Formats: sequence, structure tokens, C-alpha cells
Amino acid sequence: MFIDDTNIISFLEILSKFSKNGDVFVDRDIRKILQIISKRFNGSIANTCQNIIFLEFNAQYHLASYFDGISFEISKDDMDMFYTKALQLSSSENMLERDNGVACLLILWKNKPLEKYRKNIEEVLWKSDKDTLPISELYYPFIWEKLPHPESVDFSKLYYTYLMNTEYVESVTQTGYIRNNSYESVQDYCGFFYSTSDISQRQCNKVVLDKELANTILTRTYNFIIHEKSLLEYRFMGEKDECENKFLVIEEIVALIYCEAIRNQLNIDYPLIEKIKKELSACKISTVVIDMLERIESNELEECFDIFENIILTKNKKLYSSVFTGIQCMVFIKENCDQGTSFEKFFSSIKYLDIEYSKTVWIHLAPLIRQPFFAKEETQRYIALSISKCIDIYEELANQGERYYLDGLYNCVDALRQYCESIKSTGSSEIDELKKCIEKAMHIKNYEITNIWCR
Repeated sequence: MFIDDTNIISFLEILSKFSKNGDVFVDRDIRKILQIISKRFNGSIANTCQNIIFLEFNAQYHLASYFDGISFEISKDDMDMFYTKALQLSSSENMLERDNGVACLLILWKNKPLEKYRKNIEEVLWKSDKDTLPISELYYPFIWEKLPHPESVDFSKLYYTYLMNTEYVESVTQTGYIRNNSYESVQDYCGFFYSTSDISQRQCNKVVLDKELANTILTRTYNFIIHEKSLLEYRFMGEKDECENKFLVIEEIVALIYCEAIRNQLNIDYPLIEKIKKELSACKISTVVIDMLERIESNELEECFDIFENIILTKNKKLYSSVFTGIQCMVFIKENCDQGTSFEKFFSSIKYLDIEYSKTVWIHLAPLIRQPFFAKEETQRYIALSISKCIDIYEELANQGERYYLDGLYNCVDALRQYCESIKSTGSSEIDELKKCIEKAMHIKNYEITNIWCR
């Protein structure tokens, strides 16, 4: 978006007034607009719009959540009012209001934690129950670690219980099927399992996967496939496509369990994984990520990498998430093996990919290159070279108004930012080539991309 901060602020003021309209069509438009302009949000905009964020914008849009990760100075004159309002919303029985209050508390506590409100926040969010995670329809459960909580809370134990007890939402009923959030429930479960496992570089308490939890999830997953597979027969409202996508995410959950079992030598129900694989194959669902884990277990790393590379280079975008999960599992399990040559060739080939595909590749690459394996000096060198060349290509065409190239440029630079953060977290130093690449990215004249470095 080629709009300066002043106009974004004016736009938010107008949206704030319309947010109280209540019209269903206005509601839909506001949500779309917020998704688009949120990439332009920065500390300067947040600082100017504090009243809009904390007090004025309709709670159902949880505007504060769009400023998560942005640092700015909370107004000294108004901070008590902001905290009071956020606590009031957080104690509401209305989930939209409650989530908006939590979103406000997250950025208030990050930017200006006031100890006098610590106990109030604990009581509002946790009440007197330390054995159950607070409820949110907006955030993953690990966000409660970022806010005041009772000292006796064992997050790892609570996460384990959450994974053990949470069921996927089913769409198939005795009389047919219903449209609901089944796909989202599977996605959310997969995202939470990944984030709380050791493969993820997210800074939060982790779950120690044991045989009982692994087999419970695998059994639940198998039964879910059997229960939901009849959806593949329906095409009227996109049921078949949604079910296929849901089963692909299911396969990733199985692969992540398989990955941890290999890494930690867990004696899980491997025959059940084979049953799941056969059932997915019978439904004509790809089992590529499970295939990759089988290669990894057999130490056939080149074959595993070939599967990954073939999917990317044949532009099978539907399976990108699957194969990136598989290759991340390979790096995680075989962290100390020499995999540099294969990855160097892959990174050098990204610039040749059609932009429609490479812009998506960079999204999936971001969590992969956060793995400690990629912090090595020789690895930094070929990653910096790849990103630098892609920036040159994307920037020139983005400046000519090519939207896909602007998207590719944004995703590429965001992957670079995440990569730099991961290198620092390992205690490694950035090599000169990477520093030059960062400097080049920081000098790109685009508001959205400039804001990447403000988060």
C-alpha cells in the first residue's frame, strides 16, 4: 500500500465510526480492509491511534490484535483508563468483547506493564482455576504465558491436557453433513501441536510427547478420517475440496508425531500410522509427508530431499505445506548431518521459479530457516545470496506495479527478518554477506516492507 502514515491514521478514524454501524455488509468490508491495511501499521500509527485502539473501535473487530508485536509508547495520562477498559472487556461473558480485552491487555503489558494491575489481570483471566487454560476464540493457548498468571500454573502440563482432550470438529452427521469450522479446528490443532513441540522455535513452554498422548492423537485422527471421508462424495458447496484440505493437515499432524517418535525413540503405534496412510491413499489424498518421514527413518535423506524438490519445482502448490513440514522434520531429526549441498542448490533455484509460486515458497521457508541448522556460516552465505538476488528481481518489477512481485518481495524480506532473529537467538553472528543483504532489504522504498523491520 502506497499510503503514508497520516492517511492511514485518517482511514482508521473513519473506520472507527463505521465499526459501530452494525450492518452485515459493512462488517464484512471492515474486516477485509483491516486485513489489507494492517501491514502498514507501525509504532507511529499506534501511538497516534491509542484512543481508537483501546476505547473507540467496536470490540468485535479486536483492532488491538493487529498491533501485536508493534512497540510504542503508551500515553501516561491515559494508561490507567486503557487498563481499566481492557480489564472490563476481558471479564465480559461475550467472547468477542473478552477477546478484544485480551488483545488490548497483550499490547499494554508488552509496552507498559503496570505491576499494580498484575493481580487484577490474573483474577480476571484465570479466576480461581489454575488447572484449566483460559478460553479464547482469537488466540492459541500459549498467549497466556505473555500475561500475568499464577506462579503455580504448569503450562506444559496444561498444554498436554489440551492436546489430549481436544477433539476435531466433525462435519458429517447422521442425516448428512453441516457447514461448520471443522477445517479450522484441524488447522488450529495442528498449529498448536507444532508450536508446543520441540521442532518449533517459538518461545513457549513445550509438551513432552509420550506414548499415551501420541497414540491418543493417532487413534482420534484415524477415527476422524473414517467419520469424515464421505464428504469427498459431495461437490455442491466445495465440501470435497475442504475435506481434501482437512485431510492434508491431518497428514501433517501424523507426520509431526512420527517425527518426534523418531527423534526421541518413542515406541508408538506404528501400525496405526500405516493404517492412516492406507486410508488416506484410498481417499486419493497425498501421503507425501509420511513418505518423507519413512525415508528419514531409513536415513535416505537424498531421496527425501528429491521428493521435496520435485513437489516445489513441479509447482504443486497444494502440497507445499506438506513437503515443507517433511523437510523441516528432516532438518530437525538430522540436524548434525551434512545437508548443505542440497539446500544450496535449492536456494539458488528459487529465483527461477514463477513468481506465483516463489512468493508462496518464501512463506513456507520462513519457519524452516529458523531451525538452528541454518545458522552456520556457509549456510548464511548461500541464503543471503539467494535472498539478495530475489530482492533485485522482485523489486524492479514491483516498482512497475506488478502485485505478485510486491507480494514476493514482502514475503522474501519477512523471511529474512525471521532468519536474522533466529540467528541471534542461537548466539551466532551474522556474516558480512548477510549484513549487506539486510542493509539492502532495509533500504527498499515501500511502506509495507519498511514496517517489517518495526515488528
